[in-house]
Amino acid sequence: AVLALPIEVVADLTRTERASLHACLGNVAAAAAPRAGSEALRTATDHYKAALDGLNRQESPFDWAIVQRNRAMALHQLGERENQAEALDGAIDGYRAALQVFSREAFPRLWAGMQNRLGMALNRLDQKTGDVELVKHALSAFQSALQVYTRAETPLRWAEVMNNIGQALQMLGGEARNVEALERAIDSCRAAIEVRSRDQVPLLWAASQNNLGSALFLLGKLTRDVGHLEAAADAFRLAGEVYSGHGAGRMVSVTARNLAHVERLIDSFAPRGVPKLWWEEEEPPAA
Repeated sequence: AVLALPIEVVADLTRTERASLHACLGNVAAAAAPRAGSEALRTATDHYKAALDGLNRQESPFDWAIVQRNRAMALHQLGERENQAEALDGAIDGYRAALQVFSREAFPRLWAGMQNRLGMALNRLDQKTGDVELVKHALSAFQSALQVYTRAETPLRWAEVMNNIGQALQMLGGEARNVEALERAIDSCRAAIEVRSRDQVPLLWAASQNNLGSALFLLGKLTRDVGHLEAAADAFRLAGEVYSGHGAGRMVSVTARNLAHVERLIDSFAPRGVPKLWWEEEEPPAA
């Protein structure tokens, strides 16, 4: 197992060689994370940090930036798994550092991918901290990614970013009670659904349906529009059907909870019945 190996870096290696070895060990640990979990990610980030200690941005900018990106990705995963603000902060710093080297002009796809990841990390940190400014920075990063990812040339990448924009706008609209932001969130999610077909990418389609349902729910709650709430319920049902069919148990539970929230709110908005007039009562009210 990667985590059990007593790794010693040979003392007579050069600084650059030691950095390269640490970077390779970081890659191995990061690759083991799906099986080994958070401990593998922590091991990866330690090796990447050791690699950065031996690298100089001026001497080897590409290698330095790749390690910055890889460490950011490991920290991002760790922050998601453990709900750690500190790890997400580190991921954001790492993506931004790498973006200083990987320009849009020289590395367009790499640049766009990191802009998208940066936006996702900012989004996640906002969920943790409630700092609405983070969502605004996330939206800026997503818009940057769309400068490279287009619906015509990279449809699935474009749809991923549109879905992320929808999620960010949903958070912004919910936190700021902003109807326009929620309406834009709904448009973004629907645009993603147009590309993410249920037949070809069912789980991605379901994720966008779930995000659409959340945006519609927040808009319906804010405006007291039952039509939006009913549309939200439909979106959650559709997402739940796909998640159930693919054995995604956790997301089945999430969509079921979301649907229950919507149905309770719809019930609370329903009229309580027509009040009886006094002549319909058994006895007239006292004068």
